[in-house]
Amino acid sequence: MRVYTRAGERLLKSTLDDAKDWVYSVAFTVESKLLASGASDKKVRVYAFENGALPSLKFTLEHATGCVFSVAFSADLKL
Repeated sequence: MRVYTRAGERLLKSTLDDAKDWVYSVAFTVESKLLASGASDKKVRVYAFENGALPSLKFTLEHATGCVFSVAFSADLKL
């Protein structure tokens, strides 16, 4: 998965290689501090953007029954 700068600039900021297969969905929080990805390896990964640094993996959730086709955050960040 590739992460680019805001406004669609072509400058590559980071490549996240944690998913070993297809990434089907990505979602950012409203303030763009967290990024979630859902992949064919049955995992949801959540990354954090802190102090302008490249994103770091915060945690991984595994979905036992199959691919994760969609991820989303609620507007108020509550479960």
